[in-house]
Amino acid sequence: MFGRCPKCPQDARPVLLIGGYCSAHYLSPDDIIQRNPEPKKVKPNHKNWYDRHIANSPGICENCNKKIYIPSSLSPRTQIAHILPKSKFPSVAENDDNFFYACWQCHTDYDNGNAILMPIKAIARRRFRKFKHLVTEKNIPIWITLED
Repeated sequence: MFGRCPKCPQDARPVLLIGGYCSAHYLSPDDIIQRNPEPKKVKPNHKNWYDRHIANSPGICENCNKKIYIPSSLSPRTQIAHILPKSKFPSVAENDDNFFYACWQCHTDYDNGNAILMPIKAIARRRFRKFKHLVTEKNIPIWITLED
């Protein structure tokens, strides 16, 4: 069921609810801490990349244009979405054009394969064109190679 999570800000967009809550608020903070006692470790070579982009964040999602709200259970890194995922495209994982600022909801939608349906696809395609010559891996998603 789609709706608004009672623990999210009033201006948060409707999302898929689990037990009446968004995925970030479904479990209590204590449950999250027990399940994930240590925060996910970022490879040292990615830390500077994330820190630099977080420092320059406008605080507005480039997809939905809403204020980026980061639940306390999530890392500030969630506002930085990779256009091409760093795990599948290590050749451009730290490229300064391989990102966009996103609220955690839009970031999740993008990572779940909904990019072609999102407004951010135009920005993603423009930024991709700046670094596509550096991609050494195969299987680039076809939607990103198309012209707007």
